[in-house]
Amino acid sequence: SLLPFAYNGIMKTILLPLVWTLVTVIIPLSNRELPLFQLFVLMSLRFIFLLMITVIFDIRDRHQDDLKKRKTMATMFSNRIIIAMMLVLLIGYGILLIQGIHSMANPLFLIGLSITGCLAFVVFLLSLWPRGYYFYYLLTDGLMLLSSIVTYVATI
Repeated sequence: SLLPFAYNGIMKTILLPLVWTLVTVIIPLSNRELPLFQLFVLMSLRFIFLLMITVIFDIRDRHQDDLKKRKTMATMFSNRIIIAMMLVLLIGYGILLIQGIHSMANPLFLIGLSITGCLAFVVFLLSLWPRGYYFYYLLTDGLMLLSSIVTYVATI
């Protein structure tokens, strides 16, 4: 293996949204003078949203990972535990949104984040049953596109 954590699914599940958070929040906002707390809220919201999407893809790959004996979040934990983790993430997302309402001037942005966060949780629940690739490529990837569109429109 090239990297000692190449097949550590939990590391992959956390590393992917972390990198995407850096690329989609930190880099675009690096030229703006944003209060540190607002930056923290935006980063955290984006990380949780992307983590929920990453878990959805982990669930999609569960069968293949089982066959290849890869340890991923979906192969190591039951659906019940994953649902509990996702609920905790959704609650954390909600708390951050409430904090964001008090610290950010643009309520449209927070409404958009609320909608995309809730949709991510609904798509997660739908992913617990076998779905075709269109479900993942159109609906789940579509959530990332929707999130980008909502963010862009809300900041015009």
